[in-house]
Amino acid sequence: MGDLDDVLPAIAADAMLAVGETIYYKPAGGDDREIEAVVDRNPPVTVPGTSGITPSMRITVINNSTTGIASDEVNLGGDQVKLAVRLGDTAEYRPIIALVSHDTGFVTVEVM
Repeated sequence: MGDLDDVLPAIAADAMLAVGETIYYKPAGGDDREIEAVVDRNPPVTVPGTSGITPSMRITVINNSTTGIASDEVNLGGDQVKLAVRLGDTAEYRPIIALVSHDTGFVTVEVM
């Protein structure tokens, strides 16, 4: 591993506390847990197989099964996060539909 791989896990928690917002991660069949995330709220997308649209978001969290979401525990379509689709709105559960990227420090997933 390179130096960055050693440094990222050590600074990930501080970075999330500085710029993140509190959301809840609920693994399929498990209990939810509070984590910090950077939420990128994107324009709505078309729901596959329908003419409807739904909000689309990408969230970045610490790559850790206690303080974030570990990249090897993500269950696409089964896991959910609870967050406000629009800032100030009531938080609601939304499914994780894609693992966008991951490294030793962070995981980014797509949420609909």
